[in-house]
Amino acid sequence: MKHCIAALIAMCALACDDGASTPEDVELDGSGIDMAVELGVDSGSIDAGSVDTGIMLDAAVDMQMPDAAVSGPPAAYTAQCAGCHGADGAGTASGFELLHPIVEYATWVVRNGRPAGDTDFQTVMGGYDEAALSDADLDAILVWLNDAPRPETGEALYRDLCANCHGPDGRGGVVREGARHSPASIQRHVRGGEGGSAYASRQRYMPEFGPSVLTANELELIIEYLTE
Repeated sequence: MKHCIAALIAMCALACDDGASTPEDVELDGSGIDMAVELGVDSGSIDAGSVDTGIMLDAAVDMQMPDAAVSGPPAAYTAQCAGCHGADGAGTASGFELLHPIVEYATWVVRNGRPAGDTDFQTVMGGYDEAALSDADLDAILVWLNDAPRPETGEALYRDLCANCHGPDGRGGVVREGARHSPASIQRHVRGGEGGSAYASRQRYMPEFGPSVLTANELELIIEYLTE
């Protein structure tokens, strides 16, 4: 970002003149340097010459990066994933909801796919190697999915984070293992996970949901929903 603004400053210094002057002909203006500092640009790197602060502000606004939480999906997601998992990652009749994935597990699934019978869907998901989906594109997709707004109720959190395996009602799902256990058991399984990195086994593997992935309050809401 700093490099982009610095480049804009240099361009603006040329543009401020009517075309007859060079940057050296423009008088140094301290307000321009102050503005550069506020924008995070090293004033010592600016050539002698003033920069119109209005132009600098307009340029800075134009260079603002979009908020990942409100921007649309990466092009690679739309091309490779939306057909089954929906334009917003919320799932369709052909594929699971993908929002807020466990990165390591999701990466394995994308690279290795899911065989027939490993989901409740008739559609078989093949693996995507780096030629089909680059590491950079996959990382961007996972970041975007994790930037989606978080649910705020226990039922919605359960459906978002747990239902793909344990079913929409917590009574079995594709892993044939219900999630409606005692609060202590739910807490232990969620925080500790199961199966290490045995990602290929739907029956043996369960992700570990640490506090950075699932807060204590969110876990409590899920437990209340499953034990009500």
